Amino acid sequence: MRARRALPTLGVVALAAAGASSCGTKAPEDPSFILIELDAVPEMGVPPKDAVVQVLSGQTSLATVCMRLAAPGASSPASFVLSRAYGQDAGARISVVVTGFDVIDGDSEADVGNQFSCPIPTPALPSEAVSLSVDFCASKSQKLVFYVGASCCHLVFDGGAPDGGDADAGTPVCGCLSGFVCGAGLSVEGNPCGPEECCSSSVSDACALEPAPNGS
Repeated sequence: MRARRALPTLGVVALAAAGASSCGTKAPEDPSFILIELDAVPEMGVPPKDAVVQVLSGQTSLATVCMRLAAPGASSPASFVLSRAYGQDAGARISVVVTGFDVIDGDSEADVGNQFSCPIPTPALPSEAVSLSVDFCASKSQKLVFYVGASCCHLVFDGGAPDGGDADAGTPVCGCLSGFVCGAGLSVEGNPCGPEECCSSSVSDACALEPAPNGS
């Protein structure tokens, strides 16, 4: 049986809870975790090989991670863990910004599915970066999936008379409306967002996310 690989864990800075006692130290209680899973999907037939993940609090960068992605459909996709210590505000929101790349310098130093040292300067993030706002679920471990390379393309039909081609063939249109992202977060129904689905760019409550697998 193959051993489970250890996942990198990033501590996320948050506001300290008010009312801490000065008369003694309280025993540690469960922190909050979010397992960030990066599933590569083909875009125009070619899936991205690497991803840059930025974690932001407002305009302040908390962390930048470079990941070597596994192949689409892999049983062990690239992933890492965000943590927020007990006693810090689980409701304080962060933004997780994920961008797929064909290749990033230095990825050969990492096994597939793992983190590697980001080059300096970090690659510029193009406009197709997916930015998702999320909080933590107090004392719980939740899972947040990004389908890296998802494009959310669909056909738009003009319904008019043929203009040199089949009027019913449709025109491919890719992307999501303002306030939505492709392939990340939760659907309107509260389900995990699919790889070709436009979902809200803000997860209203991290407790609605899927629980992370035991041992994450």
